[in-house]
Amino acid sequence: MHTTLLLFLLSGASEPAAPAPAKAAAPVPAAAPEPSEEPAPATAPSLPDTPATSPDPAAPHEAVRIAAPAPPQRRTPASTSHPRTGHAYGFNGGAYLTVSGMTSVSLEGGQPVRIGGSFRTAGGYLWALRNQLKLYVGGGFHHRALMQSGQRGQSHETGVLTMARFGRGTDALWGYGLLGVGAELRFDSPRGQGAAFVDTYPVVSVEAGGGIAARLWRGFFVGGELTFETGTDFYSRGFNDSLSFFNARVVTGWTF
Repeated sequence: MHTTLLLFLLSGASEPAAPAPAKAAAPVPAAAPEPSEEPAPATAPSLPDTPATSPDPAAPHEAVRIAAPAPPQRRTPASTSHPRTGHAYGFNGGAYLTVSGMTSVSLEGGQPVRIGGSFRTAGGYLWALRNQLKLYVGGGFHHRALMQSGQRGQSHETGVLTMARFGRGTDALWGYGLLGVGAELRFDSPRGQGAAFVDTYPVVSVEAGGGIAARLWRGFFVGGELTFETGTDFYSRGFNDSLSFFNARVVTGWTF
């Protein structure tokens, strides 16, 4: 019996003991991230996605204030103003110079008298008044050659005149009436008396009519005039004579 017990103890000691069940390891907490020295980039807040919608034509429109552009300043083009003074060219006031050629037909004793040639130079001042009214006052030099009928032969008139023009228009075009008074010396060379014979006597004349003038380039203008002229000569032999002329005149000139 003692032997059986001993063998039992020996056999029990030789068998390895069963291992004890292992316990579950406790979770290790994750290490907190170390703070970064660089700040995180700022991100724009995301907007909620909204579907695009077309404007409702029936909806009232909101008033939008738009600044009106400033009105352009009125400037005179360089081609129509004086380069130094800036004064605009045209019939807007200033010096007024003319050179004109004239053709006339007169009645003397029922016979026509033709004018061989005539010219006139004049100068004055033009005032631009209100409502586009204009007034010119000036004077000049006049010369006229007559091929007269009968025994009068050839005649020349040389003298001075004063004239006023009054009308209305723009800087580029104006029409006017005119009135002039002249004083001339007439030199007659009657036929059959020889070329050396010249009869000289004074003449006073009055002229009235109308005209029109148009500016073509800068201060240069061209115009035309139709007038009626009547005059009385003071003949040295004791009797006076009168002549009436219908004049057609082409006028060129310059305004300053």
